[in-house]
Amino acid sequence: MSEAARAAFARDGYYGPIRVLSEAEAAACRSRLEALIAAHPAARLDQKSHLLAPWLDRVVRHPAMLCAWGQVLNVELYQPTTSRDHIPPKLSSKLD
Repeated sequence: MSEAARAAFARDGYYGPIRVLSEAEAAACRSRLEALIAAHPAARLDQKSHLLAPWLDRVVRHPAMLCAWGQVLNVELYQPTTSRDHIPPKLSSKLD
């Protein structure tokens, strides 16, 4: 991301569009979101919507999404690992 783009984000509070999903992935997400809204018309989807639809949690944690936000914020958000060293002992024991 260019310095001009970061400056625009700092100035305006938003920057986009940033393509993070393929057209097919975006279409699938939109379809699922429309179905969710139709099934729960009174639900507030602006807060904790991942509890109602766990697939939304996977979308916001998608590596491409995290990399895009990392570029905007100039930090590394996505650090894939297979190690359990970072998991607290109480949780790690439950994974075995």
